[in-house]
Amino acid sequence: MTHWKGKFDALKLEPLPFVDAPEEPIKVLSVQEASALDLDKLKATIAVLEEKLRSNKPNLAVLEQYQAIEQDYLAKVTDLNTVTSERDKLRQGTCPFYF
Repeated sequence: MTHWKGKFDALKLEPLPFVDAPEEPIKVLSVQEASALDLDKLKATIAVLEEKLRSNKPNLAVLEQYQAIEQDYLAKVTDLNTVTSERDKLRQGTCPFYF
């Protein structure tokens, strides 16, 4: 149990720069809750998750690129809305520059 306690203490949640989600605290089980768990099933689950973790190589740079592209898109949408609004004012004759 001390082996896992040491691993548990070393864990921390890494904040992602593009996600504004609140962190959920890691739940610490009571002795009664821990003793009610099936250890063989937990060991099997841990082995599967550790294998998945070793095989996953996420590319977080792609997410940062996506965020930059999204911000550029939103800026262009704002520009389009501004130009469209100015055009509509010209068409209605409410703009002082209307001839």
